[in-house]
Amino acid sequence: MQNRTVLVVDDDDDLRSLMVEMLRAEGYDVVSASDGSSALDRLAEHPQAAVIVLDLTMPGMDGYEFLRRKRADPKIASIPVVVVTAVTEKPQFVDDVFAFLKKPVEGGVLLAVVDTASSGGMGPRPRG
Repeated sequence: MQNRTVLVVDDDDDLRSLMVEMLRAEGYDVVSASDGSSALDRLAEHPQAAVIVLDLTMPGMDGYEFLRRKRADPKIASIPVVVVTAVTEKPQFVDDVFAFLKKPVEGGVLLAVVDTASSGGMGPRPRG
């Protein structure tokens, strides 16, 4: 059976809650974190997450540092990451993310990308 666990990482409480509710309504098991450090703690508890939905700009440990640490940990390095951020241009050093979506992201687009990433599909890699 397909892994349906998603980790949502965003410092905006309202947006994070909205994404969590939307994913749960679609049958995903969702855990969340408000920064990169908390996200690493959650992954220590749930290393089987199928997908990580990640903001890049957060106080404390931002998404860039989170990605660096994730890449260095063989237990979680292969989990696909869907970046959802207000950053207007995709930084070169996040080329290994599954998808790069700009805020505000349409719910249907996010769900489609998470569905594809969680099923191991390569599909198109949305950029916007």
